[in-house]
Amino acid sequence: MDLPDVEAHITGTVWKIEAEPGKRVDAGQAVVVIETMKMETIIPATYAGIVRELRCQPGRMWSRSRPPNWQARVT
Repeated sequence: MDLPDVEAHITGTVWKIEAEPGKRVDAGQAVVVIETMKMETIIPATYAGIVRELRCQPGRMWSRSRPPNWQARVT
């Protein structure tokens, strides 16, 4: 069963990726860190599972209007 994409409540620049595809994550664990207005915001996993896909890169924008950047599947 596929789970919803991780979403950010703000738009910013991807600063750091904390979880690579294939990595197991817990609910609330940092997946991506974005920077906006000189502040870092952690984007956490919504559910425990395995990162299946990551479609963002450091230095690129993460937009609220384009939220799907990775998906997790509960195993």
